[in-house]
Amino acid sequence: MVSLNPPYGHDRAAPPIEPLPPSVPIQSHTVQLSNGESQSLASMAVNPGTDYLVRAPVEAVSGSGAFDVRDDTGALIASLPVREHGDANKRRRQKADRDQRDALTELVMPIATVNARRLDFSFRADNGVRHNGLSLNMGQISGHDIGPTPGQWTRGPRWVARSIQRNVFQTSRWPVLVLAGAAILLLGYRRRALVAVLAVPAYYLLVQSALHTEFRYVLAVHALSSVLAAVTLVVTALLAAAAVRALHRWLRVRLLTRPEAEVA
Repeated sequence: MVSLNPPYGHDRAAPPIEPLPPSVPIQSHTVQLSNGESQSLASMAVNPGTDYLVRAPVEAVSGSGAFDVRDDTGALIASLPVREHGDANKRRRQKADRDQRDALTELVMPIATVNARRLDFSFRADNGVRHNGLSLNMGQISGHDIGPTPGQWTRGPRWVARSIQRNVFQTSRWPVLVLAGAAILLLGYRRRALVAVLAVPAYYLLVQSALHTEFRYVLAVHALSSVLAAVTLVVTALLAAAAVRALHRWLRVRLLTRPEAEVA
């Protein structure tokens, strides 16, 4: 489904502007989390409608989890997995000639703030029987102001597209669109096109389903049924456009003939 707000639109490889430190600076330290536990680390004031690159040097010692970024309302904006890399990390930690920052893997997360004025950073350990919490070493978290988020003008078209997706493309309305499309082709003397579109769904429903009951064997039916639904939507749009043109002609005729009637 189309998002209401434009995403991060700058090049991730672009050189960032001067980094903005978090409101509560976080020094390099170790984080220990049990299953399902999360720990808030820092927050950073940001500008709405702006792209940021958040950088977090991290090295997972054991376990798996995620690095989460939330806005000032608590909504999750972005999340990156943090997992142990096994022997590669062990060998890296055994090298005495490398300091802690060199041993850390830098997580780079592009974020579009939309309406947020603050970003909250936290680590979260995976929850489950097979997980043993999360232990990691981390460095200083920083954010880089890249500039205003491009495509702010697309919010209006995005709202229209999202409304259509939420109200038209629903399971309860889909059979109506498909059956209406088949009826339009049948009544419009496009029976050859209707047979070509229905040949594959008919085969899957009548022949293939008797031999194979797995869901993946009927995926082609949904793809071809979309053609019939598209026929309904296109014909509806054409009829609406014709009605608008007819109304425009009627209004123009009424406005042009009214002065003559008043003079008479």
